[in-house]
Amino acid sequence: MVMREVSPINIFHNDNDRIDFLGDMYRSAAIPSLAHSYSIGIEYIRDWFLHKFNDNNTNYFKSVYIDGKHIAQDFKKFSINEKLKLEKPNVAIVPEIELEYDREKLDLYENGLDSLYRRSYLESSFFRDFQRNLFLGMRMEALKINFEIKVRVNSKAEQLDLYKYMQIAFKVGISQNERIDIDYHIPYSLMIQIAKDAGFRVENNKIVNIGCFIRYINSHSYFPIMFKYRAITGNYEFFMKLRDQYMRIECPSSISADSGEREGMTYSNFVLSLNVELLMPSIQVMQYYSTRKHDNIRTIESDKESNFIGLNSIKIPRIPDVNNKGWNKILTTEWVEDELDKPLKIEFEELISGSDVEKVINYNKSMYLSPSNFIEFKLYNDGHYIDSAINWDTLTLFTKVKPKSMKTAIAVYVNLGYVNDQIIQMEDMKKDRLEKKAKI
Repeated sequence: MVMREVSPINIFHNDNDRIDFLGDMYRSAAIPSLAHSYSIGIEYIRDWFLHKFNDNNTNYFKSVYIDGKHIAQDFKKFSINEKLKLEKPNVAIVPEIELEYDREKLDLYENGLDSLYRRSYLESSFFRDFQRNLFLGMRMEALKINFEIKVRVNSKAEQLDLYKYMQIAFKVGISQNERIDIDYHIPYSLMIQIAKDAGFRVENNKIVNIGCFIRYINSHSYFPIMFKYRAITGNYEFFMKLRDQYMRIECPSSISADSGEREGMTYSNFVLSLNVELLMPSIQVMQYYSTRKHDNIRTIESDKESNFIGLNSIKIPRIPDVNNKGWNKILTTEWVEDELDKPLKIEFEELISGSDVEKVINYNKSMYLSPSNFIEFKLYNDGHYIDSAINWDTLTLFTKVKPKSMKTAIAVYVNLGYVNDQIIQMEDMKKDRLEKKAKI
């Protein structure tokens, strides 16, 4: 991500024929991580391909290898050729992003960022806080990713039958499209800048009351913004959900079939190769405007684990907005775990740090009351609810079963009425103590 700040500009806002002067506005352009959109495309094609084979929750392929991604420890250790020696049938998916693709120059800016600023307006912003004069907008571009998918089977008969099935199932030679919901990454340093400009406290490059900040952001944004775990960095970061994003798939050439490999007196390891092109939307640039100088936005921001592409969420399970106790869902996030051979251990202190919920949890613990009386965590793995237990002393969640999928969705439900009553009671107690102290 590269940030650039330019000289302040004067911007006016026209609202019902009333023009208000917003003052001198500073502006910055944020170029989000291309690796994030790339990883979304990889996961989408993986699911699109495997879905044609895995009926009734049965896995047709004995092993699946995806080149260039961080999905499990064993995939880090072996080459693609070694993976194809595993039990058959197996599949290898090799993606390659086409960096020069620009939709016939439509996604290019001949005059660089200065031209971008001149063509940007507050009307295009999806986040607007007119009270504090904070605005965040974006521009989309098309991303093209080419995939080579190789399927290896034991016999020629399997290869021939699979050839005909894949030709029909994947509509070889015909383009196809689908609309899906996508979670796009928002640069963390950009959100830090917004938090400071909005008056939120930031310590050690972290927003102290993340719950209140998320509520503030979503109260001024046209698109839902979430705070959840990001696999590629191992940190909780911000994501924006865009709905009905257009995905276009094309298999431009015929499926190729080889003659197999000779093993002694017989032939085995017959391979089918399918080429797939994916066109998908990606965020090209984000534009931030405010009346305060942008001194908290980092110039260069890179991912810690750049050797692997972490797979990101496209769709999450349908999680109820209200639990069976009538409590509202206040937060949804995700946990990604590579090791699936043991139950999960999830530390959630960062999710509630600095919030009113944390204060009430600590207050209840001091009174020897269980916080479960007003807060509930629900975990969903592989699309299904899984049981869990909580250690309130260490603020850690433990699942009772091993996870089937790397990604676990976490929903947090809170009895807000109880929390607000407790906060008022705690504040009253504080005032009483101050008054008594003043009388002495």
